[in-house]
Parts: sequence; C-alpha cells; structure tokens
Amino acid sequence: MKTESESTDLMASLASRSLFIGLTDAQLGLLVKAGSIEHFEPGQVIALEGQPGQALYIILSGSVSVAPVASQPGRHPESIVLRSERTPDALYGVDFFGEMSVLDFESISATVTALEPCDLLVVPVAGLYKAFQQDRDIHIIVISNLARTLSYRLRLANERHDTPGPCHCRGPEACGSQLT
Repeated sequence: MKTESESTDLMASLASRSLFIGLTDAQLGLLVKAGSIEHFEPGQVIALEGQPGQALYIILSGSVSVAPVASQPGRHPESIVLRSERTPDALYGVDFFGEMSVLDFESISATVTALEPCDLLVVPVAGLYKAFQQDRDIHIIVISNLARTLSYRLRLANERHDTPGPCHCRGPEACGSQLT
C-alpha cells in the first residue's frame, strides 16, 4: 500500500508527463486507481511481441529496450530505449509504451525488456477504458496526447530517413520504407 507521500509524488510525476498533460488530479487519480505499480529486473521481459496488448505502461523509473523480432521480413533488428528521465530533446512519449494496443487492440508489435531495475505504472486496457467511461474528458485528453505523441514519433522516423548519412535501418532503399 502506498503512503500518502508516495501517492502525492506519483501524481506529481504523472502530471508532468506528455501523456497526462491537461488532466486534473482527480482524473489522474482514476487512472492510477485503474493500474498498479510493478517492478521489473534487468533482462526481464515486460511485453512480448505477438502477444495480445493488454496494458498501457508508464515508466516511473529505469529504462527499457523496445525491439522487434529481427527475423521477420521487412523488420529491423535495432531497438530503441525508453526511460523515465526527462530530456529537452525527448519531449513526447519516451516514458511510456503499449499505446498502440490501446488504440488498435492489436497484438504487441515489439518485445520490451527491462535494461535496469524498473518501476512501471501498468494500466490494463479494461481499466483505462473504464476510466474513459467514468470521465469523458480523460478519454479526449489522453487520446489527443497519444495522437500528438504518435505524430512526433512518426516525424522522428521520417527525419531518420531524410537525414544524410547512415540510416538506423540502413536507408529507405535498403529497407523499402516509404515514409513520407
């Protein structure tokens, strides 16, 4: 059970994150109540590619690796790192994952593994949508923030393909990417 001080710290931490900007303390409280804090050790798999997406994960501390299976045609073996720390160049969405399954109810698109000890707020999709039903503004704000984050991530991916020099995926010609 969290102490009042721990709950206050958690709420303050969440309020400053891009996914939750615009939510009131009461609205954040509904989301926190819908989830649970889970701890993962280095090397522990948090989400497995191909499995049903069942939660939104917010990184409270630590970092994770997000990597697709390299053996699939058209997939790239490189991974990205998501972490709890806030940096000026990481304004949007570096501190959560699972959002794609929240939006499209599809399976997990990459395997997520803890790189160091991690604490995550894990909000099951059912709990998230229950909070959305209890307060429609939560739905509007969170989905709008998710759209901004996905737009930002797509722009970053496009820039990687447009930047001269080695591409993270060996270039659009090598990977067949048609990002525009």
